[in-house]
Amino acid sequence: PIFGEAFINFHVTDPTSVGKEARSLNLSNQNLQLPPGRTTVTKTFTFDKRVNVFSLTSHTHKLGELFVIKISGGPRDGEIVYENTDWHDPLILNYDVPIVLEAGQGLTSIITYNNTTSSTVSFGLTSENEMGIIFGYYYED
Repeated sequence: PIFGEAFINFHVTDPTSVGKEARSLNLSNQNLQLPPGRTTVTKTFTFDKRVNVFSLTSHTHKLGELFVIKISGGPRDGEIVYENTDWHDPLILNYDVPIVLEAGQGLTSIITYNNTTSSTVSFGLTSENEMGIIFGYYYED
């Protein structure tokens, strides 16, 4: 047996000193059915209000080869804002100038998987399954 220990330190602040409250992005495509070989899966996530995205990263399991995030809608439609090829240690991008998305705009994940098994792989929590998630942080105006 290995015994672990974890600690959390909470710090409080005066609520009147908080300018913006960060919220987490967890945009997950759970509709994955990956046959053997290479498959590219695209999914668009649309926001219902204006958001300011200031951090993005990706999450796949071992079959993920390329993870691209593009802006969907508005004047920057189709612009690539994130690209990663390392499923094990994905790039975390923090933007000095947030990506402003108006209501009706969003982010599109375009993920290329290489299923090297002989079976179809679906979304799931184990290392034998796959995932396709945009993680990040944003704030509202």
